[in-house]
Amino acid sequence: MAHEVRTAFVVGIFGIVTAAISAAAAIYVGKQDIKEVRSSLRRYIYDNGAISSTSLPGGKMIVRINGSRNAGPVFAKIDMQRLIAMCSDDDGCTLTLGATRFRSKLTGYILDVPLQGAACRFFYSPSKHWSFSQACVATYGLYKYSNDKKQWEYNRPYQVYEYSNSYGVDDSYRDSGDPDGQPLIVLSFKGACYLAESAPDVKKGGGYFLPDDPRDENLGAGLFLVASSPSWDHPGAYPPDIEGNDVIWPADDPLRQCILIVDD
Repeated sequence: MAHEVRTAFVVGIFGIVTAAISAAAAIYVGKQDIKEVRSSLRRYIYDNGAISSTSLPGGKMIVRINGSRNAGPVFAKIDMQRLIAMCSDDDGCTLTLGATRFRSKLTGYILDVPLQGAACRFFYSPSKHWSFSQACVATYGLYKYSNDKKQWEYNRPYQVYEYSNSYGVDDSYRDSGDPDGQPLIVLSFKGACYLAESAPDVKKGGGYFLPDDPRDENLGAGLFLVASSPSWDHPGAYPPDIEGNDVIWPADDPLRQCILIVDD
């Protein structure tokens, strides 16, 4: 009887060990298969009947900067070599811009999670031309129902995303802005965060940016992420509320972060 119990015990242990080894092998094979699949992914390009392929790109870049305590705007230069590598191919990249620690107009509490704009397709060429997909800058008309006339009527224009410009030319030095007529702002988010073609002009104030001068590596060459401040931006930059009333600029918050996310 004791011998049978020992035999059953050994068989049971052997079965458990075998199952564990099989499971581990399956996990290893599964991981190996995933790795092989990932390494075999390709981008196929059909160009006027000719086909070519390359390995799929990938990567993510996150840029964060804190706000200031009544000391004017804060800015950081974007790693342009990495941005061009991610955003200069046929499918470009995806940009999102937002900020943390926004104060709710209704409840007064401060958000410790990011409040972000929509993810938008962005293109930046080695020749320093850039553009957004048109849906990201489209303006729509909003309609409301008239109880008096019993019909829908035009109410007001509405831009679905926070982003405003559709195209531009970076590092295109002019004393008064870009030659294409666009302002130096690429992205803006609620008057608090900007992706711009140059650094903010702190001395001039009023929300102005320095000339987009590629000769100045620190202030004009490439793109810049800017955390705004009430001492620099022009009055009324913060959007009005839903009824159209002016909104006081949020208190300058050194813990607020502007966050730019670039996805290939």
